[in-house]
Amino acid sequence: MKIVSLTAENFKRIRAVSINPEGNIIELTGDNAQGKSSILDAIWAAIGGKQGEPVSPIRTGEEVALIQVDIGELKITRKFINRDSGQFTKTLTVENADGHKLSPPQEILNNLTCALTFDPLEFSRQDQKQQIKVLRDLVPEFDFDAAEEEITKLETDRRDKGRDHKSAVAAAGAVELPEGAPEEEIDTSSILEELENSARLNDERARERHRRETVQTSIAEALQQGDELRNQIQVLAQKAEENRAYAAQEQEKLDTLVPVEPDVDVAEIRRRLTEAEHQNKLFSQVFEKSQLDKAAQDKEVAWKTVDDQIKAKRQEIETAVQSASLPVDGLAFDANGVSLNGIPYSQASQAEQLRTAVAVAVALNPRLRVLRVQDGALLGTQAMEDLASFANEFDMQIWIETVESSRPSAIVIEDGSVVDAAE
Repeated sequence: MKIVSLTAENFKRIRAVSINPEGNIIELTGDNAQGKSSILDAIWAAIGGKQGEPVSPIRTGEEVALIQVDIGELKITRKFINRDSGQFTKTLTVENADGHKLSPPQEILNNLTCALTFDPLEFSRQDQKQQIKVLRDLVPEFDFDAAEEEITKLETDRRDKGRDHKSAVAAAGAVELPEGAPEEEIDTSSILEELENSARLNDERARERHRRETVQTSIAEALQQGDELRNQIQVLAQKAEENRAYAAQEQEKLDTLVPVEPDVDVAEIRRRLTEAEHQNKLFSQVFEKSQLDKAAQDKEVAWKTVDDQIKAKRQEIETAVQSASLPVDGLAFDANGVSLNGIPYSQASQAEQLRTAVAVAVALNPRLRVLRVQDGALLGTQAMEDLASFANEFDMQIWIETVESSRPSAIVIEDGSVVDAAE
């Protein structure tokens, strides 16, 4: 679909224009502030509908602005009416070729257009992020936003796991083991049991010695009392004999007892226990370091796993782009930017950039064969010739504004009207 006719009245700087374009290049020329841009804006306001609506659509001093665009299959009418409050009301009508109104009109227009469609040079002016966003629309079967969201999550996870890995490595590195640290823990339970048994045995022997010392003391006391009783009255003589007999009897028993063994040397046992506890403390450090080393290795594996997932997701995006049918051979894009034949798009020649921009605009909207170029005054002679060639190559109707032109087909705009029409 191309523009068959354009009529506009009192829109922005336009007084009244009626254009029936011929050919694929429609050049609007004239001095600045004469209404050329208003004509291009009128096309966008009509075909873009709400998204092409300017802030102040009505020419100063007028009450009603009207735009009518015939693109063959559809006829679009936009009307803006001033209100006392300084605001305006608006209407949008879309009819088919038979004059039947279609609804909803804005949805019909949305299916026809995108912003880039109306100015291919906008693609060359965009930064890399905006260009990538435009080109992604040419690969509708792949969800780039979902892939990037997943990459962002994975990168966050990888960063966290990298931080965990560094912390684990630092923790393991902070443990310094002395030379000769044991690799096995010593079982101190048997040593402790031996120490307890020895202490109990020593207690029993001490109690036995005390008992024997008590008996020995009793013997001595008995002998002493016997000596004293011999000097006492004869009535006590018998008692003395009995005491001697008792002492002799007890001495006999004492003599038959096995001698009490000397105390167990617990100092050696305590030394062995202290040495075992020291070795076990060193072993605990060895075990702790082995656990920290293992934790560091696990963190590194976790980080590498997420890193591999990010690489796989980026490869998935690259594969989707490589398998897509982009409108220009050699055109490619990735997270780093857009390239053409292996070099950055911004470094390609002006002709290559212009042709690519037109091709991308065509691919984004294959039904509506209309483009507009608002910065035509910035294009040199060769670029204008290239643009005309591309218009024919892609069968596109390109509306372009220039400040002056020697081309006989150029439409001269002055004070909001076509000069020939005004004359």
